[in-house]
Amino acid sequence: MNFRRVEDYKQLFEDQEVKALLKTCIFNATDGKAQNVAQSIYAKTQGRFYVLGCDDTLYGIIGGSVIDNDLLIIKHIAVRADQRGKGYGKMMLKELTHLGDFMTLKVECDHHLVDFFKACNFKCHFVKSDDFTSDQYECLLKC
Repeated sequence: MNFRRVEDYKQLFEDQEVKALLKTCIFNATDGKAQNVAQSIYAKTQGRFYVLGCDDTLYGIIGGSVIDNDLLIIKHIAVRADQRGKGYGKMMLKELTHLGDFMTLKVECDHHLVDFFKACNFKCHFVKSDDFTSDQYECLLKC
């Protein structure tokens, strides 16, 4: 298994497999939105984007923004639909903690994902709920 950082943000919208996975993390995704995300977050020095794969098979992606060189706010995480439930999401989070680049991982999620992050040892707390969105949680993991 290979976990590596994507150094050139253009790969995020030029590589069809990577773009397809990135689009699963974007509300009302289009090719244009995927390109905009790549350019607005990952083209900047504070953006980090990683892929998990083996040989020519892409299993998952994870990316976010770095704050003060020690906090990674996870913005996107996805595993191929046919590979879900096999631990690849947890594996990507574990790999991030072993890089040594970040002291803390942070993610904001809704009630659909909070149990996943808790299972990955994140400490989650309820943030808000209103008529327009589902319950929102903030989850933190000290590396």
